[in-house]
Order: sequence, then structure tokens, then C-alpha cells
Amino acid sequence: MHPHREYAGVSSLIRPPGAKAGHGSINGPAPTPAPRPPAAAPAQALHVLRRDGLWPTLWKATRLLSRRVLRREDLVFFANDVADVPHELPAALRGFRFVLADASNIGAFRNDLVTDFRLDPATIDQRIAAGKEAMLALHQGRVVAIVWLAFETQTVDEIGMKLRLLPGEYLTFDAVTLHAWRGRGLSRALNLLADNHVASRGIVQHLAWRSASNTAALRVADKLGQRRIASATATWVLGRMVHRRVVSLNRRGSDTVSCLMGL
Repeated sequence: MHPHREYAGVSSLIRPPGAKAGHGSINGPAPTPAPRPPAAAPAQALHVLRRDGLWPTLWKATRLLSRRVLRREDLVFFANDVADVPHELPAALRGFRFVLADASNIGAFRNDLVTDFRLDPATIDQRIAAGKEAMLALHQGRVVAIVWLAFETQTVDEIGMKLRLLPGEYLTFDAVTLHAWRGRGLSRALNLLADNHVASRGIVQHLAWRSASNTAALRVADKLGQRRIASATATWVLGRMVHRRVVSLNRRGSDTVSCLMGL
């Protein structure tokens, strides 16, 4: 794959050979936006209210409160072969810039991740320190979609377990697209770009998990050609797990269940 080959105005590589880590993007170096202080909790709540509207915000708040008492998590685990993904993005995404964020440049995007994606700064620091990376979609310099990449054992909080990655595997998690930008194919694009990015590291398999009730995320898995390799269910009461069940299918000839470890 030629490092500068263009597909409808979108390059097929995140970082051209020889570029410094964190400074490559689809359409050149990412601009460094002026820093903005992290929003305080009331200001952040007001921002969400203005962004999503009254009733969606109240619905989310009600769900959040009820989930603290009783919640059930149903997850589906997926896999696809990195070599099978296409190297081309739709022309409709020409107005977006796609950037790989790591330790060298995450600071340029921190305010967006804290304010718009409600990520705790300590969580960002912990992920970057652990070697995780983030594939970002930008519009007019602002982050509008993200997916995180992990290359080692990763905690699956929803079921209180850890997923151990096998040699040649990587994982994407916490994929989020801001409400106003959904339905444009950004999540699929970020996953494709992530696969293209890791292929040069000798990684051959992409793992991910998604909520069984998130129909949009399940559609993305179908569009990516990902196969289901396991399912898991966990029930929590007042923050304590009272039931858990994991059903494994198959993962490159190995057992997914044996790679899930209790916390």
C-alpha cells in the first residue's frame, strides 16, 4: 500500500513512513487548537443539555440513576481479520480529518475529550501511559468521533472481567460518535483506519465488544464484516455482580472464555 495513494481525497495511511509518532494524519499534520480549560460539572451538564435537548437529557439522567440500583449488561464479542479490510474510505468523508493520537500529541485533543466526550483526564492519562492509542475524526479542528486501540490485556467493566489478547491481536473499545455526527459512517471509517494502521505491526486480528442492545454499533460490526465470537451477560445490584454467564464460540482456533479473566 503506497503511503501517499489517495482515494477520493482521503489517504489510505494514518502515518507515512518516517513521520514522527502522533504527527501523522490522513490529510497532513493536525492543527493544535487553542487550549480550553476543562468544564466544571454544572457547566458540563449545561453543555449536554444544550447539545441534546431537555427530554433526551432527562431520559439519560433517569437511566443513569436506575442503573446504579439494578442493571444488566449483555455484550457481544466480535473479530475480523485485519488483512480483509478495504483501504478506501467513502468520498462523503472528504471533509473530515482522521488523526492517530498517542502520547506525543494527545494534549492537543484533551479538552475536546473531556468536554464533549466526558472522559476523565486521569482516564486519558492512564490509557496513554498504558500504550493505548486513539483514532480520531475531526471536523473543523474539533474531535467528533473516537475509537480507542489497545494492544494488551483490557478490562471489560460491563462484565467485571479482563480480556487477554493473544499474539497478533489488538482490540478497539469505547467507540463514540457525537450525536450530531452520527449516521455518516465515521465509526466504520475509524475502525478501517485502525486496521490499516496496525497491519504494519504484524497484527492479524481485530477484536471488539459491543452492547447487544446498541443496534447502531451492531450495524457497524456487520458493515465491517466482523464475526461473532462470544456473548456475555452480567447482572449487577447496587454495584455488586450477582450473576455472570459467558458463552464462547471461536476465536482463531482458541477459546474466548479462557482469555476472559475475573477481576
